[in-house]
Amino acid sequence: MKEKKEMIELNLILESESTSNELWGRMNYKDDLIVYTGSNIDELQEKFKTILLKKYSLKQDDYNFALFYDLTALFKEKSFLNVSVIAQRAGIDRSLMAQYAAGIKLPSLERAAQIQEVIHSLGYELLSVNLAVRMQPVYALQISELVKENLRDLLSTQKSLSATVEPLHFDFGHRSSLKGQVKSHIATAEIGNVIFNPIAAGARPAAQGNIKKAGKSEA
Repeated sequence: MKEKKEMIELNLILESESTSNELWGRMNYKDDLIVYTGSNIDELQEKFKTILLKKYSLKQDDYNFALFYDLTALFKEKSFLNVSVIAQRAGIDRSLMAQYAAGIKLPSLERAAQIQEVIHSLGYELLSVNLAVRMQPVYALQISELVKENLRDLLSTQKSLSATVEPLHFDFGHRSSLKGQVKSHIATAEIGNVIFNPIAAGARPAAQGNIKKAGKSEA
């Protein structure tokens, strides 16, 4: 029997600025620093996939991306996160958290880990929520074609969660709301999987697709 090839995990750091809609992606690979910009995460990942194939002969089934966010990029990409609620739960002054989100100030590694833990706890808390309609609990009775595609995305996301998640419950008696329910669970799973990159990048490189030696300055 052919052994399953072990996949490489590549760290992709995502950064943004409050004054720009661009998203920056940075990756160190084979002593090279690869930098791209894009309007969203999907666009960035496609650009990295292209350069990894062309320059390093890495196929898409050879690796996975591990996404790390700075706080500005996080609150832009995950707009459902509430800065004030996270600040309150983390015991951080709201104005200070707002400055973190805007990129005006940077958290320490310890503070970033504290914020990350709060966001993960929100995800796990929401995954335990079950609904009821007219005094009837909402349960999944069958998997309909309407949600199969979204469920595949959801299950793929959940594989990377570090905690065991209870079975999900969907109301198959109300077809119009199924997609919304699934999207809600997907968003919750994303919250549980957020990882921070709290270190600022400083000056932004002028060119996209720029590949530099990792030991050199990025400015």
